[in-house]
Amino acid sequence: MRFLFIGVICGGIPVLYKKSTSGKKNKGDLLFLIIGFIIVLLMGADPAATTTLATSQGVLSIVFLLIAGVVVSIALILPGISASFMLLTLNLYDVTLNAVNNRNVPFLIPLGIGVVIGVLATTRGIENLLKRYPSKTYLLILGFVIGSIIPVFPGIPGGISIVTSLIAFIIGFIAIRYISEKDI
Repeated sequence: MRFLFIGVICGGIPVLYKKSTSGKKNKGDLLFLIIGFIIVLLMGADPAATTTLATSQGVLSIVFLLIAGVVVSIALILPGISASFMLLTLNLYDVTLNAVNNRNVPFLIPLGIGVVIGVLATTRGIENLLKRYPSKTYLLILGFVIGSIIPVFPGIPGGISIVTSLIAFIIGFIAIRYISEKDI
């Protein structure tokens, strides 16, 4: 599953790069790619702590899930990033899937409220950034996307799993390239 996501990510990189290089640009814009890359690496820095914090009961867990919801909502707005992928990057995908399957309302409510708050609060801002500073904004998004490969990468599998992982990667890559070509 993770190699499929990585294939999707890699397939979307050329599209985002093409969008980031259109219009006015300067060498300083590359800094936005680096900033985006570092932000994503910091978000997924301690997966065990993230899972523990998200699943613990208490005010700190609620606040964390609200913030995580806002971060996930940004993925709903930004082109090239999916909510599932952002949950994987935050190490919350399996926990959230488990919460949905088990109807864990105390987990889902703060996460959902965070998503709604995030969508309402960031939609107009991101839209304005894409209009006013398209190159910088797309490079920042590209940095997010490239940086998110690292926390999602599960390592090189052994045995026959390497073949199925490679096939999943190729399917994800080709699917996104095909969809991207249709949209352009």
